[in-house]
Amino acid sequence: MALAFNGTTDYLTATEPTYGAAGSWLCWFKSPSFSQFAKIFDTGGSNRSYIQVSDGERQMDFVVGGASVFGVQFLFFEYDTWTLSTITWDNGGASPYATWYKNESVFDTRTSTFTVTSPTDTLYIGRRLTAANYWNGDMAHLARFNRALTAEEVAGVYRGGSIAALRPTTYWPLNGAVGAAALSPDLGGSADNATAQTSIAAATTAPIQGRYVAAPAFWAIPQAGAAASVVPVLQASLKRRRSA
Repeated sequence: MALAFNGTTDYLTATEPTYGAAGSWLCWFKSPSFSQFAKIFDTGGSNRSYIQVSDGERQMDFVVGGASVFGVQFLFFEYDTWTLSTITWDNGGASPYATWYKNESVFDTRTSTFTVTSPTDTLYIGRRLTAANYWNGDMAHLARFNRALTAEEVAGVYRGGSIAALRPTTYWPLNGAVGAAALSPDLGGSADNATAQTSIAAATTAPIQGRYVAAPAFWAIPQAGAAASVVPVLQASLKRRRSA
């Protein structure tokens, strides 16, 4: 399931996470129409972080910890279509220092470094920090990581793989209707449950459907000891193929 934000009053709040030199944000979203500056999330304070729809139709931009990592991304999404947006960065690595994925493909990269400053403010899911720019549409599986996800991991999520198995720092599935003041649980490692400020209805569709259901088996393996566990799974698969 997913949450259907009404574009006028629906939002949740949580604690703004601490950022490091490397990290990732990902989210599934769907919107039926253009709504200028509508926010998937936003934070308060001087070191704001947000993902928003930009000036023109189907454009988006991304700011994290006060750094404008990506400017306007033209024609990033289609209306009434589930899109997986994943943004990764690593200022301690090699260029590109940030990558924006649309679904499982690279949409843009950044080749210059930037400074991320951690704020200590409220995270607003589905609206601007002030009571404006509400998200109009559906949203599911909002997650943040303290490392840059790999292209293979992004592709795995797009194909229906487990987000929790990638050990996110914070992860709100947003996978069902919530009442006012009810909690949307954090399935990551921060215990930062999001609180619904209004009653938000369940969406009629969800991204983990159809082609996204057929995930590779190894994506369901728990992250702890995953590297050691994948080997026998692959060996067993190869053995079956040889004996077929």
